[in-house]
Parts: sequence; C-alpha cells; structure tokens
Amino acid sequence: MWLLLPPLSYAAAEAPSDPTGSGYLGTAICADCHTDEHAAWLGSHHDWALKEAADDTVLADFSGNRFDQQGETWRFERSGDAFVARSRNPDGTWQEHKILYAVGVAPLQQYLVMLDGGRLQALTVAWDVEAKQWFHLYPGPEIAEEDGLHWSRTFNNWNSRCADCHSTGFTKGLDPRSGAFDSRWHEANVGCESCHGPGAAHVAWARDPDGPAQQGTKGLTVSLSPSQRERSPGTEIEVCAACHARRQSLGAESRPAGAPFLDHFVPALLREGLYHADGQILDEVYVYGSFLQSRMHAEGVTCSDCHDPHSAQLKAEGNALCTQCHSPAGNSAFPSLTTKTYDSPEHHFHEAGTAGATCVSCHMPARTYMIVDPRRDHSFRVPRPDLSVEIGTPNACTLCHAERDPAWAAQQVAAWYPDGRGGRAHFGEIIAAGRRGEAKAESALVVLAQDEGQPGILRATALDLLRRYGPAAADAAATLLKDPDPLVRRSAVLLQEVAEGPQRVARVAPLLEDPLKAVRIAAARLMVDVTPLAFPAEAVLPFDRAAAEYRTSLLASADLPETQMNIASLALRTGNPRAAEAALNRALDLNGHFEDAWLRLGSLQQGRGRSAEAAASFRAGLARLPNAGSLRRALGLLEIERGDLSAGIEELETAARLLPGDARLHYNLALALARAERPEAAEARMRDSLALAPSDPEILYGLGFLLMEQQRFDEARDLARQLLRLHPQRPEGADLMAEAERRSRR
Repeated sequence: MWLLLPPLSYAAAEAPSDPTGSGYLGTAICADCHTDEHAAWLGSHHDWALKEAADDTVLADFSGNRFDQQGETWRFERSGDAFVARSRNPDGTWQEHKILYAVGVAPLQQYLVMLDGGRLQALTVAWDVEAKQWFHLYPGPEIAEEDGLHWSRTFNNWNSRCADCHSTGFTKGLDPRSGAFDSRWHEANVGCESCHGPGAAHVAWARDPDGPAQQGTKGLTVSLSPSQRERSPGTEIEVCAACHARRQSLGAESRPAGAPFLDHFVPALLREGLYHADGQILDEVYVYGSFLQSRMHAEGVTCSDCHDPHSAQLKAEGNALCTQCHSPAGNSAFPSLTTKTYDSPEHHFHEAGTAGATCVSCHMPARTYMIVDPRRDHSFRVPRPDLSVEIGTPNACTLCHAERDPAWAAQQVAAWYPDGRGGRAHFGEIIAAGRRGEAKAESALVVLAQDEGQPGILRATALDLLRRYGPAAADAAATLLKDPDPLVRRSAVLLQEVAEGPQRVARVAPLLEDPLKAVRIAAARLMVDVTPLAFPAEAVLPFDRAAAEYRTSLLASADLPETQMNIASLALRTGNPRAAEAALNRALDLNGHFEDAWLRLGSLQQGRGRSAEAAASFRAGLARLPNAGSLRRALGLLEIERGDLSAGIEELETAARLLPGDARLHYNLALALARAERPEAAEARMRDSLALAPSDPEILYGLGFLLMEQQRFDEARDLARQLLRLHPQRPEGADLMAEAERRSRR
C-alpha cells in the first residue's frame, strides 16, 4: 500500500510530535525558534523541491494545451480542482493521469503521476518557467516504450532516482521480488532535517538543556555554520554531496545527516561519458565530483563559503563572490592564498564589464542540462586550450569565441604566459591514453595513482582505468590498499580483481573491516568466489558481515537496471549462470535499450555454448540500438566463430565505422580479412590498429605476421627489433624474428 504522511504547515508549532518514533518533527518545529533561517529557506529551491499539486504550486498552463513531440501526444487540463495530463495511446484513446506533485521552481518544473506498483513517475514533458511553454526533456528520435528513457520507465521513476534528494526522511520501500514500492517520507521538500538530521533530540535539549538525557549535547547531528569549519570541514561538504553528487546509493533510506558519505554512497569517478578526460563536466554530475578535483577543496573551502545554506543563493554577485578571497586583502581563513588583484584586465585579459571579464566565464564554464538548465563546472580549473589541441577536450576560450579554434586559443594563452603556464603537463593526457587502453599509459597511470598531491577522485580514476591492464598493475598499486583516501582504497581493492588468486585474498581480506561501508562492500564483492578453505581464519566473520552489507545494498536498488547487472556479476562469480541470465533479462525488462546488458547476455549465452541464442540476443539488441558498435563487434566475432566469415567481416566493418578509436576491433578485423585472403585490406586495418596503439605488442606482431605472408621479411624484422626494444620481457619480438629468419631461408 502507498502511504504518504500528510504535509506539515510551516507555521510555528506549539509542541513537537513524533508519532513514528523516527526523530523527525518537521520544518514547523524548527521555524518556531530559527526564524531568520526559516525565512531565508522559504521560497528557496530546497523549499520547492517537492510540492503537492495546487493552484499556488503548479506553475504550468493546464488550460487544455496540447503537446506533440517524440512520438508522444499530451493534453494538459483541469478537472475540477485537479491537474490532469492525458496521454494518447497507440489506438487513439486517451489515458488520464492526475498530477500529484510539482517538482522544482526554476528554470523548469516537472510533474509526478502515479502508475501501478506505487511508482511515481516524472513526466518527460516539462514546463519552461521562463519561456512559459511545454518542452520535451529528450529531444531527438522517438523514444520507444521499452526504452529506459520513456517517461513511464526506470530513468524517470521518482522513487528510485529522485525522491531521496527531493524530500526529507525518505524510505524507498522497495519489494525486490515484485518491483513494487511502499515509499514514505517525513516531509515533502528538502527541509531543515534533511541537512541537520532528525530534530527531536535538539528540541528536547532546547526545552531542557540540563535534562539527564542530554548529557551536555545540543542534539544536532551536524551544523552548517562556517564557524564549524575548523572542526569538521568535510562534514558540511558531505551533507551537501548526499544530493549534489552523481552517486550510487548503498541503501534504501536517506543518509542520516552527519554520517560519512561513503557509508551510504559511492560517487561516480571521472569516467568516460560522465567527465571529459581532463575532468571537466560532460554528463550531469551534480558538482561534488568536480569540486573534489579543485584546489579550493584541497585548501578547505566549503560550500557555505560561497552559498548561503538556507536560501541556497550566492553570497555575493558577480566577481565580488570570488574577490572575497582572491584579492589583495586575501582571506585569513585561507593563508595559502596568493594576495593580488585578480579582477583586472591584467589578469583576465578582457575589457572590464564584459562577459569575458567575469571569473566564472574562464574558471567555471557552464554546460546546459535538461534543455534549459545551465550549470557551472565546480572544479575551478585554469583554461587549457592546449589540451583541446592534444586530446579534444573543451576549453573556456573557444566556448565563448566559437568562431575560433583551440589552436588559436592555445597560441593566445602562450602569448599571455610566455613562461609556459598553459603548457604544463596535465593528467588529462594520461587519462585519455588510459581510456584508449594504450600500453604506454599503464606505468603513467600507476604513477598518477600514487601521487598523493593529486585529488583522491583522480587517483581513484587512474586505478579504475588500470583494471584493464592485468596483474602487473594490481601488483604495482597494492600499497594503495592502505592509502588514507577512502576513494583510493576502494579503487585499489577493485583493481585486485585482476591479481592472482592468493595475492588477491591476502591483499583484500584486511579491507573487509575498513571503517567505511563502500570499501568493505568492494572487498566483499571481490571475495565472494573465494572458497572457504582459502580464507584467512580471521577474515571469515568480517567477510560474512561485509557480504551481508553487499547483498543488502543490491536488494535496496534492485529496481535499477544497473543493479541487475551487478547482481548478474555476483551470480557469475558464485557459479550461478542461470541466476546471472535471469538478472540480465530483468535489466532488459527495466530498460530494453541497455546496450551493455544485451552485450553481456549474448556473451553469457555464447560462453555456455548456446551460440544461436547469443546471436539472437545480439540481433535483438541491434534491432533497438542499430548504432551499438559493441553489439556489432560481438556479433561479427560470433559469426566468424560459427564459420560465416563473410557475415562476420561485414559486421566488424560496420562496428569499425561506429567505433573508429577501438584498436582491438581493427586488429580483429585485420585477422578476419587475412583469413578471407584479402591481404591488402588486412594490412590496412592492422596499420589502423597500430596507429591507435603504436606500442601494442600483439598488434606489432600481427602486422609482422601479415608482412611475412607477403614475403616482406625485412619489414617484418624491423618490427621484430621494435618489439624487442619496447617489450624485452615478452616473447613476441623473439618469436617474430625467428619466424622471419626461418621463412626467409626457404
């Protein structure tokens, strides 16, 4: 049954009431004493995070407007006091959905309706508050109903994706078997207790400070006062990060205020598709991961230095916000600051009063999400157009000067800073090489991960990329299992997946008792397939506890297709392929356009000897995602394995057009073309592969083999020498040289 607690009035309350025993009393109780803070909060984005649909909360026009886009047709109407959205079915009939809640206030507002199983869904047709018009959040091709982006599907499910940050004291109430929800919350907005924690103990202290139960405490879980910075600067940031972070939840309930962030969430690392290689924002990542990269975070700056925590407004307008610290006077709270004049053409090189003269234009470039919502990058980085030239990342200069190219901007910065400010080595080049899987990146990633002067999220990202390189990387990074940064420890644990069995157990077992749940769960995840006899005796009970936390975290978010993928991985590691296949099919039920789920389902079927079913799965995925290069690649390799060389080559050639940067794909295509007795095409593809990964030993050996087939022994010997120089410990160089010598003597 779906049950929501009734909304609380914001008027002052005479006495606290806590019928649920949770400790949550509501904003009304806080407002009774904290009048200034409450007045600042009223009307804020936090106040408007969730509102029951009413005349004074629904901002959109429901006077009968019709909206047609993305294959959807909607009418927005009134029915008595109710707001109604009507969607047209494929057969031409209309389905009525009552608007229950309004979400947000600016620059857009969304609306929630109820579907079966207690699912509150956010409509993907939203209201542009400034333009005063309806618009679709996913412009482009028509969205199929089985696609996770469809308004009725998983990505727009309020219970899973939004509610814990848009309400106070949220409990998801998921039944993992049926997928139904019995979600609850204590207050329908982001109220005082979202940040400060349940207020019952504080109210009791306020009424009787010397009471025997208070033991000298004020009863507050966390304070956001800047005066607390010296005591616990991380506490405030982690309170904000609970919502202002791209993260994976480790449980079903809201994070208690003041609890460690990594006991309840795992933040997204600087992964491809989320961040550019140099750490700039790409997808919607909600600030925290960006801020962790910044020097400001490293020096102890907190959110409330710039933002008023109650109104959520900036503390000053324009450059005045930045010059409260970055000025000749500096700021005594941050003694490491260089004190000089920043707000001048001598620093920003633009005419005063223009857009280019604002600090945020260069150091916090914005990217627009949800069509109308620009958000600024909080990594506060120095513009690096030279990186744009090298690795294709964006830069603040050409975002404004769109008519110019990055090379022009790089030259301009070099002229301003002839001593080389813009040309210093940057981690982005290492991350970009690691994303491409270049062999030369392995050692650079290890060095980056070990550099304690770099942000923890960056070092953890380097470790994450090393997972594709093999046991040597796991050995080199083993010392980081004891790193003081928990994000680094967690990634170091996951890297041990590629380590040899005994080393993996010995290294990871101590982390089963790490102080933070995110690390303990990662350790349990890596040890679920270890036989009991291989466990150190002292690790048995810690493993049981950590494994229970891991299972609980999976069940808490079993409604998400990404979690079903993790359940599939767990099932495979514990020797249950049938359960893994069921989880993958469940992931596809939730999102039929989940490319990786189709890929893993087909691969699992192929690995179990069911090649015909695997081919059918790859083709079913391609029917929904015709431009999915990974599925084309997998199908092509499978067709070759099944003996249809021509069909396999055709699929691989299509995949190569879709994935032009995939060196291994070009390599496999070259081998297939060689089997098809097309030597010139095979050589061309192998050289394409080598251009992407110029030091890869297998690609160098493969090219040498193709050259020998064409009697070009001198060229093959040159490649053998190159292999011996680059990889003296590997066998490919010596093998290629010996084979070239043998064949040339025939």
